[in-house]
Amino acid sequence: MKIFIANTHSILNSGDAGIVLAQIQFLRALFPSLHLSLSSRTPELDKKIYHPLGVKIFPPIIPAPSMFIGKTQKISESFKNLFNIRSKRTLIKEIKQSDLVISSGGGYFWSHRKLFPGPMFIQNYLHIKLAVAFKKPVIFFPQSFDPLHNKTAAHLLKGLLEKEQVQRIFVREQHSMDCLFMVMGEANKVKFCPDMAFLLDADHTINSQSNFKRRNPIVAVTLRQWDFPGVRKKRDQKRKQREYLDTFIKTCYNIYRDWGGSIITFCQSRGPGQFEDDRIITKEFVQGLQETIPDQYVQFIDLPETTHPKEIIDILKNVDFLIATRLHSAIYGILAGIPVISLSYQHKGSGIMNSLGLKDFNLDISDFDAEKVINMGREIISQSEEIRRKIQQNVMHMRNMIDSCIRPSLQQFVQVDNHEDSSHQ
Repeated sequence: MKIFIANTHSILNSGDAGIVLAQIQFLRALFPSLHLSLSSRTPELDKKIYHPLGVKIFPPIIPAPSMFIGKTQKISESFKNLFNIRSKRTLIKEIKQSDLVISSGGGYFWSHRKLFPGPMFIQNYLHIKLAVAFKKPVIFFPQSFDPLHNKTAAHLLKGLLEKEQVQRIFVREQHSMDCLFMVMGEANKVKFCPDMAFLLDADHTINSQSNFKRRNPIVAVTLRQWDFPGVRKKRDQKRKQREYLDTFIKTCYNIYRDWGGSIITFCQSRGPGQFEDDRIITKEFVQGLQETIPDQYVQFIDLPETTHPKEIIDILKNVDFLIATRLHSAIYGILAGIPVISLSYQHKGSGIMNSLGLKDFNLDISDFDAEKVINMGREIISQSEEIRRKIQQNVMHMRNMIDSCIRPSLQQFVQVDNHEDSSHQ
């Protein structure tokens, strides 16, 4: 059985890495004779984690300039990728020879542009379009759709998803289901399924980054670069970014002042591209925090580029609760069994917290304030054991739901694979 996973992002984003690893784990358990390959925006880096698992990695058909820093590098690297005909032929051949194409879980079919879709939308679209052209069955693993701020993106997506070869579309939250209903006019192919990262085995972690001094309560925080795309003026965007950072610093200072608590932070995403690199804002946060809190109460864990998601789960097992901007750092906190306060920057964050029954611990990135977070923190500390029990139950429910959703959609391919496997014996 040959399966191609299209549109994985990069191991530099530990959320995407968690999704991909969970997908590999799930598919290998189903298909005894699996030959697996995928496309990635950072294929050379991704090989460090996926190659030992027997997975072949390919660069995308077209580049996304946002992957690179500076105009010169954007132009030179994009042209280099664009005219690498050999790699494109190899990728096209891989898709053509596959028995099944999976659109990787995540959140890739969106466009903030007003007039036309951006390069990343087109990049993702083309891989699935090729699979459809080759008459390959396609299944969309749990992902998010929207915003689609231009008619062209919505039109292209509608035409793609309505193709006969697209057999099933799994979405991670109700908002995406509503979006596809608006785009397609029906939702017969669309079904809710939790994020694939919930399948990661949190019991067997790597235990390489968890040795830090503990000053109770200890609170982990993750920040992200966010340009507040709903805000039109650059000046107002800069103001919102400053408010976001200042509020985080104030919140953490209050945790130290009122509770004697300490703060640890790390970068969930380290690229690719400047917009995805949380190290920029995290280091600014740490610097601002150290101006108000003694150094021994602040720890920055500098994760290497090729960090395994289980290392993050291992870190989070040692904290009392997490304040998470990145969606998958929130999911990893939940997998670690700790309470989480989620700051949502897109519908996927609030949707997943709602599906976990944790909507009371979700705030919008645009209007969260220190007092709200501190009040939530007090509730978490006073009800910690009850919340942790609820989290454990919800994780098991999510895992069971993923299996019951996706396994039936793959059953026809499992039967073929079992037949092929017995024929070779």
